Amino acid sequence: MKSYGVQNVVTVSCSIGVAFYGKDAHDFYELYQHADLAMYQAKVGGRSAYTIYDGTMNADYRRMEEAETRSGIDQTAGSVEISELDTNLMDIAFSLMSSSDDIDGTLEILLRTVGRKYNLSAVSVLIETDRAAGRLYAISRWISNKNLGARNKPSPMELGGIYLDQIFRGADVKCVSDMGASNLPPLMRGVLKNDGIISCVWGRLEGRAGEEFGCIMFTQFDRKRKWSRKEINTFKYIAKILSVALAKLKA
Repeated sequence: MKSYGVQNVVTVSCSIGVAFYGKDAHDFYELYQHADLAMYQAKVGGRSAYTIYDGTMNADYRRMEEAETRSGIDQTAGSVEISELDTNLMDIAFSLMSSSDDIDGTLEILLRTVGRKYNLSAVSVLIETDRAAGRLYAISRWISNKNLGARNKPSPMELGGIYLDQIFRGADVKCVSDMGASNLPPLMRGVLKNDGIISCVWGRLEGRAGEEFGCIMFTQFDRKRKWSRKEINTFKYIAKILSVALAKLKA
């Protein structure tokens, strides 16, 4: 509950579904589905609760689907987000980050895989080193051979004047199709343009308590780019998977 004054109080509650990798599922898509089923059960049970997945929920869900099909209820709304994800890439990201102790090598493989698949100029994982100065340090970075050879200077590992709260403003992802026409603060826009960035997507990295500690940046140096909904959703969930893995290191 968060208070905005003496008379204005907003009460927020949530329903949570829990599924365990290795026990309940062996890939991202299956884990997502089972956690979603458990969340549905939490809502059915009265909301404001959490439910842990068990195998009987599959049969319950199939019976519910059959009943809804007979009654003509539209079932497409709840499946839009998962259908607009690159589930193959999610499986790769999830498997890499959940099974390896070599975080540096794993990040290198993941960033290269994402960059090549989506024909990106660069992919970077940036961690906040000084919040007051807006300083971010790249703990891992992949740059395509084409862009590495074409650039006048190597992309800096550290950027100053990049304030995460001004990028995300409470959202999980931020997209910029044209840096020159973006609504970012002028100083920040200038820093990014000086780094050669024309178009990009940021995915927010957050700790266990929800605190912002960095971002993953999907970058285009050579052209303006209109990002698709599937790309944005996929990048957002890669950031969430990375958040869990990197938060463990910070703990």
